Amino acid sequence: MQSLLAEAAKLRNSARWVVALALGLRQGEALGLHWEDVDLDAGYARIRKNRLRPKYAHGCDGGPCGRKAGYCPKRQQTCREHKSTKSRAGRRTIGLPDPLIKILRQHQETQERERIAAGADWEGKGVGSLGERPGCAPGTCM
Repeated sequence: MQSLLAEAAKLRNSARWVVALALGLRQGEALGLHWEDVDLDAGYARIRKNRLRPKYAHGCDGGPCGRKAGYCPKRQQTCREHKSTKSRAGRRTIGLPDPLIKILRQHQETQERERIAAGADWEGKGVGSLGERPGCAPGTCM
């Protein structure tokens, strides 16, 4: 586990993997986690929604651009991004261990610097998304 976390720490989205592994979250739950669901001072996270796999349609004027809809530069998302967990049991509050709180605080600070640098291009979408950089495919960046 330690070697896996050490490798994940080299990636920009390492917080996504650490959160999922430490809390036992499904991929959609980890990606659906938003900062408003996390209270670092009180030490808990509320799991309330899942992030859905995106579906796109072409947004090109005058016909498709020759690419698949998901790669079209003017793509339009055709489904919602999040939905509630499947059951009441899926909606839960989980305590955060102290080492995870430290990692999440560092990630939050990094995101804040990136948000300032990105300016109007920033797409803040959460913790699992924990905020995304412009141009990231959903589920690949945090």
